[in-house]
Amino acid sequence: MLRKNILDSESNIGVAFIGYVDSESTEADLYTYLAASETGQKYPCLSEAPLVMVEGQELYAIVPPNEEWTVTVYPSMITDDGTYEDVLNAPIYTGDPGEVLLVRCNLSEIYSNVLIVSTDGVAAISFRPSLSMEDGHLVAIAGVYDFSVYEEGGSIIESDDEMLENPGLKALREEILQNGTFGAAFIGYVGYDSTGADLYDYLEYSATGQTYPFLSDATLCMAEGQELYVIVPQAGEQVKIYSSTINENGEYVDDVSDPLLEGGPGEIVLLRCNVSEIYSDVRVVIVDGFGAHEFRPFISGRDGKIVECVGLYDFSVYEPYDPGEYGFEEEMDYLCTFDEVKEAMKRGMRVLYTGQTIDIDGNTCKLFSVGTDHEEQFVDEFHYAVCGDLVYSYDVVNDIWTPLGMG
Repeated sequence: MLRKNILDSESNIGVAFIGYVDSESTEADLYTYLAASETGQKYPCLSEAPLVMVEGQELYAIVPPNEEWTVTVYPSMITDDGTYEDVLNAPIYTGDPGEVLLVRCNLSEIYSNVLIVSTDGVAAISFRPSLSMEDGHLVAIAGVYDFSVYEEGGSIIESDDEMLENPGLKALREEILQNGTFGAAFIGYVGYDSTGADLYDYLEYSATGQTYPFLSDATLCMAEGQELYVIVPQAGEQVKIYSSTINENGEYVDDVSDPLLEGGPGEIVLLRCNVSEIYSDVRVVIVDGFGAHEFRPFISGRDGKIVECVGLYDFSVYEPYDPGEYGFEEEMDYLCTFDEVKEAMKRGMRVLYTGQTIDIDGNTCKLFSVGTDHEEQFVDEFHYAVCGDLVYSYDVVNDIWTPLGMG
């Protein structure tokens, strides 16, 4: 009857989600789980299916429509640029014609780690079993017949992780989804020599840490620097962090061969980074199963907030920002007497005081940015530091401050 239903629906394969299982379950555990499940009780023939055990916590049944179709399971992974890479020359399992399979897979709730291909020698269908975050059903794919037995109301039983998720974190993730894809917050400036304990203490007593106390469970990634951020992916998304430098052309160069951190599914990350106040020295990649979002945490010289990027929802708790309170007008006027700044302004650029200071050669200098406005965002292009009649220009290639002549 099941195969008849698959054919009647004009599908080429039948798939059912059995439920969430432990990633360390034995074969005996999984067959016991199947027998006790509603799907297993409705379709007892599934208990005779061979089991394909890939790393993961989701259990599926795969049923070809008749004895002419063969099912093959291939390993699959997500690359650094967020695309799938399938290992087609090394199948995990190839069934006999018409053979039903049970497949345990998917470490992440966002993307699948297997590719399943079924063919009768003439036609073929390929798909990646995964669940929709909207309704908990199998992601709908043309040619795939979903015979899962869902709970009343259409949802599936939640995994232990979902049931145990902190209510505050769940609410924040919902807020993030309403405004972007992933979340980040700037916690504040910290010492270069801060210990891990120091950083967790700083987070706890910060305005953001007080507002979101569950952030104290974040995993710490300590790159060199003085800026502290927290990054919140959705449940199942993965955060990867790479070190980054600036080449002689002023372009970012990322070391993707040796990640500073590869987080687990849904893992929150507390990140210290950025030796320079001018550019970011890390690249953050958030992988969500459909692609990847890139983020270079950095504070804008325009408003003291995280520089915007696609997919980012900034949930920082900022203090009121008023560059005017610092009394920078005299230094700005003096900076604007220099020829290279005059030329930049003639080309339509603006001079902005960042509200920050920097110590150069024992002098406490006010930090200025010269740049342009693009789509309501100020883009820094040149950087200057002013202390009295001393003016320094920042060399982004060599990461040094160079004194300028008189204006």
